[in-house]
Amino acid sequence: MLGKGTYKAELKDSTVLVVRRFKELGVTKQKFKQQMEIVGSIRHENVAPLRAYYCSKDEKLMLYDYYNYGSVSAMLHSVPPDEKIPGYRALEMTNASKVSQASDVYSYGVLLLELLTGKSQIEVEMVELLQIAMACTERVVEQRPKMTDVVEIMEDIQRD
Repeated sequence: MLGKGTYKAELKDSTVLVVRRFKELGVTKQKFKQQMEIVGSIRHENVAPLRAYYCSKDEKLMLYDYYNYGSVSAMLHSVPPDEKIPGYRALEMTNASKVSQASDVYSYGVLLLELLTGKSQIEVEMVELLQIAMACTERVVEQRPKMTDVVEIMEDIQRD
């Protein structure tokens, strides 16, 4: 087992695959197949291509080639591939089995912040400052905050 719902499988011909198992996905068989067609068409040097997928009433599987490089997070943190590292759990997550699209988006955002900043521990204050920076650089001029609002928000951050 590589992670929750993710398994390493070795075939008779010594091919090693990653099997991602979805139990309670909550999508129709047709929708799952449509999504797998999209995922299967992705071609990028940093994304493992989808080898196959399986879909039945009770189970949905995705199969990928296994790469022994470990996770992106392990590479960012210089952690050996076989060592466990803490995940990017969304602040609202209290139960690991209740993963949602919103919590996945949060995890992805943390990963992006780590890539952008080169820091492995993203603190709330840094996220808030980055949000201010994004608001200040908004392309639509009318949507940029007033400087007095920016100062007020930054003072609030300092107080916390």
